[in-house]
Amino acid sequence: MSERVMAGEPGTVDFLYLLDRLEEALAAGSRVPLTVRTLVDEQECLDIIDQMRVALPEEVKYARRVLAERELLLNQAREEAERVVRNAELRAARMVEEHVLVRTAQARAIEIEDKAEQAGEEIRAEAERYARRVLGRVSERLDQALGTVKSGLRELDLGDLPRG
Repeated sequence: MSERVMAGEPGTVDFLYLLDRLEEALAAGSRVPLTVRTLVDEQECLDIIDQMRVALPEEVKYARRVLAERELLLNQAREEAERVVRNAELRAARMVEEHVLVRTAQARAIEIEDKAEQAGEEIRAEAERYARRVLGRVSERLDQALGTVKSGLRELDLGDLPRG
């Protein structure tokens, strides 16, 4: 009798193997003529059933361990997925915030530039008005000085001043 070993559990018999053996023992039984009954080796079947009773708790323990490991892996995967999602949400929020800041800064820069241009135009207009006033006064004074020079020349031309 060769025993198959359960994965990872030396010395334990695979429950499915025992079921196969029980089925073989039942199939190897002799048919009772003219009935549906079969004569089987009772002791062999009882031995297999006893082995199954021993093997079943090990199979259940193994299945529970596998389920526990599966649950642990699923929890770890869920936690990792949640961490990745949280990081992605934070990154997206930062990017949106940066985008809003950039947009705000651009709008503010345009506003400052517009105000600077407006202020520059006002200063230029004021400087032109000032220059016109100053040049107007200079022109008036030059006109007065030119009038005085012309008047002096006329007097020189009209009057005979003794020449030396």
